[in-house]
Amino acid sequence: IRADFSAWSGGSERLTMRQVGHLERMSEITGQQAAVLGLIGQFMVHQIKNDQGHEPAFNLEELLERLQALPQMRVHFLTAMKELTADTTFENKLSLYGQVGRPSMDGIHQAGIGDCFALSAIESVLNCRGPGFIESLIQETGYNQFLVSLPGAEPLTIKLTQAEIAQGNVDPGNGCWLQLLGIAIDRLKAEHRHASRSKVKRIKDHQLTETPLEVLAVGGSQHMVFHWLTNDRYTLVRHRSETWNQNYVAGILNRAALQKIPLGVNTPEHCLSILGWNPDTQIVTVMNPWGTSGSYAPNGTEKFKMNDGVFSLSLDQLLQFFSSLSVPVQLCGANC
Repeated sequence: IRADFSAWSGGSERLTMRQVGHLERMSEITGQQAAVLGLIGQFMVHQIKNDQGHEPAFNLEELLERLQALPQMRVHFLTAMKELTADTTFENKLSLYGQVGRPSMDGIHQAGIGDCFALSAIESVLNCRGPGFIESLIQETGYNQFLVSLPGAEPLTIKLTQAEIAQGNVDPGNGCWLQLLGIAIDRLKAEHRHASRSKVKRIKDHQLTETPLEVLAVGGSQHMVFHWLTNDRYTLVRHRSETWNQNYVAGILNRAALQKIPLGVNTPEHCLSILGWNPDTQIVTVMNPWGTSGSYAPNGTEKFKMNDGVFSLSLDQLLQFFSSLSVPVQLCGANC
C-alpha cells in the first residue's frame, strides 16, 4: 500500500472510493496489487454511512491504521494474496463461493448503499429455495468469466477482474456470487428503469456502475427483483389497501410457508425479507439485509432486537409498522 498509494490516488493526499472502484475494474492489475485493492475496496464499502452517503477517502496513515484494526478481514486478505500470487493463479479458488463453499446468508451484508431492495429479495429466495438454486443461476465459463441466468431474464455474461474477485473473498471469504447477482440485477434495472416505482437516488455525485465495489445502483423495486430471480410475477400488497388486515395477510403467509415461496416486507425507506411464519403463535421472522445485531426501528420509534439481522414480531406489529408486502400474484389472486 505504501509503495502504490501515490499512484493510486493520482498524487493526491487522499485515496477515494471512486478511485479504488476505477482501479478494481482494470484487468491489468493482478496478483498482490489486486489483492490489496480488494481489501481496500471492501473496507471502504463498510465506511459509507446510510444516513449521509459520504464517499470514503483516506490518507495513507489513516488507511493503514484502519486496516490494521480489522484482523478477520486481514486473514481473508492473506488467503487472497496467496491465491493470486501462486503459480496456479489461473485455477485459483477465489471465485464463486470462496472459503464458505456455497451461497450463504452470512455473505449478505448491506453496507452504506441503498441496495436493500435487491439484497432482501436474494435473502428470501436463498432462504426458501436453498443454496443449490442460487448455484444453478451462475456458471463459470472461463477465467473470472461467468454466465448469470436469472429465470425472469435473458442470460448475461459478466467478467470480473482479479481485484473484484479478491474483494468478494476478503469479507467474509464468501466469494463473488453475490457481486455477480448484483451486477446482473443492476443491468436489468437499467434496462427496465421505467418499471421501477422507486425514485432513483445517488450517493452525492458518485456514479454507481457495474462494479462489486458498489454492488448496485441505489434504489429500486424489490418485487421486480423477485420476478427476475423466480420468473413469477410479483406485486405489492399495500398498507392502505382494504386487504391489509390480519385474515388476508395471514392467508398469504400461510400459503407462502407451505409452498416455500419467497416474500418481502417493506417500509417506505427500507426492504427486508420474510424468513418464517408460525400460524399458531402469529409470529413472523424477518431478516434485515444489514446483517447486524442491535436494534431496528421500522417506524423510527418501536425497536426490535436483531441477531445478525434476524428479528421476530407479531402479525399485528407487522401490519402496524410496515407499509407493504412483496407477494407473487398467484398468492393474492383477484385481490392484487
